[in-house]
Amino acid sequence: MSRIGEYITEFAELLGDENKPRFKGIRNLSVGYGAAVAPEREHYSHARIVEAKSKPSSRPGKHLAKLEQMMGEDGIPKAEILDARDNVIHVIFGIKPDADEDTERLFQESKVDGVVTGLIGVDDTMHLHIRDFFDRDLKLIVKDDQLARDLLKLFKLGTVRLVARGTWIRTENGWSPEVNKCVVQSFQPLDDTPFSTILERVARIPGNGWNELQDPLATWDNIRGIH
Repeated sequence: MSRIGEYITEFAELLGDENKPRFKGIRNLSVGYGAAVAPEREHYSHARIVEAKSKPSSRPGKHLAKLEQMMGEDGIPKAEILDARDNVIHVIFGIKPDADEDTERLFQESKVDGVVTGLIGVDDTMHLHIRDFFDRDLKLIVKDDQLARDLLKLFKLGTVRLVARGTWIRTENGWSPEVNKCVVQSFQPLDDTPFSTILERVARIPGNGWNELQDPLATWDNIRGIH
C-alpha cells in the first residue's frame, strides 16, 4: 500500500500527462493496476511506451527506468503492460540494486519493531513495508495468507513486533533485515501506552513505594539520570 501511489504516478507519467490517464482500479488481488485513456489518445500513450523502450534517455524512458528500479527494490521480478484486450504491450523487469560486498550479512531469525505502512501482493508472496523507530523503511516477505490479512488489519494502527527469518545486514543502528530477504514468521501487537500513563496507574495502587511519592515521574527521571 505504501507505494501504490508512487507506482500509479510513475505509470501515469509513462503514459503521458497530456493523454490524461485515469486510475481504473486494482486487478488480480492487488497485483494489477488499471488505467484508462480516451480512445483517441491510446496510440499516443502506446507511442510513449515504444519511445521509453527504444530511448532510455527520453522522458518516458526515465519513468520506465524508475518503475524498473522500484520493482527491483520491492522484489517484484516483472510486470506486464496490457492493452484493453489484455494483449501484452511491454514487459517491465525489476532491476535489483547492486549488493554491497563490504556489508556484513548474517542469516538468522530475529525480531524487529515498527509500524505497518504497506502490503503489496505478488503471486504467492506479499511484500510487507514497515517503518521502524530509526525511521527506516524495511521490506519483508509474508508467505502466509492469513498472516498477511492479520497484518493488514494493523495498517498504521500502532507498533507491532515481527519475528523474521532470513538475511540480516549490519548497519550503524545494529542488525537490520535485508530488503525482501527475510520472511515473517509471526508477529504481535505492542502496547503503545506512554510510560508516564503506566507509572500513573501503578502509583494509584496502595501499598507500594510509587504510591507514597509526591512526583513518581520525577523520581523515575532522577533514577534514570534524566534531567
